[in-house]
Amino acid sequence: MPVHAGLTNQRIELVYRSVDGLAEIVFWLNFADERLEFDLDHSFQLYDDGSVAAAKNGKERCQFVWDYFGNGEIQLWDADYGALISRVDAYIPLNMMANLDGHVAELAAWDKFIADRERAVNADG
Repeated sequence: MPVHAGLTNQRIELVYRSVDGLAEIVFWLNFADERLEFDLDHSFQLYDDGSVAAAKNGKERCQFVWDYFGNGEIQLWDADYGALISRVDAYIPLNMMANLDGHVAELAAWDKFIADRERAVNADG
């Protein structure tokens, strides 16, 4: 859900929030360069309230980063009309190697973290 639009460094900043309120993503519309901008280091904000949902958001971000590093292209779509609004060019990694085993291990660690949180909720419930 869009929650904020404002002017930052001569770009329009757009902030979207997840339905659970625990994740935000930021994009910038750079009209001068005719680009939609996304910064992997600054575009994500995850909030951890100790819930299972927060842990699942962490795993989703992990998978998103992997997909993005695999030359993923970020697209913004109008949900009401099914129209492509804008896109960020595919990510072309430089001086790095994809580590599939490391990624699989990281996802497994997230699964354990999620399961631990689910057990804690069930024990309290």
